[in-house]
Amino acid sequence: MTIVEELRANKIAESLTPKAEELGIKFKIKYDMYNDEALVRIKSHKNDQDFAVYSADVIQDEFEIQTVRFTYPKHRL
Repeated sequence: MTIVEELRANKIAESLTPKAEELGIKFKIKYDMYNDEALVRIKSHKNDQDFAVYSADVIQDEFEIQTVRFTYPKHRL
């Protein structure tokens, strides 16, 4: 991960943190500049769908990133 990708991921995480705290979600963000893709790793399974919808909207609208992917805990699948 380059410094630019890390800075962008941190900026995205900053904008999603208030909503995540409100919903009780733990997450990590990874950004891939080559594919213009954000990967959101959701660590908790409570309210994860609400957070996924909200974060996809924020990432695509505010940061204009083409693709948003999500991963969930293995026990949820």
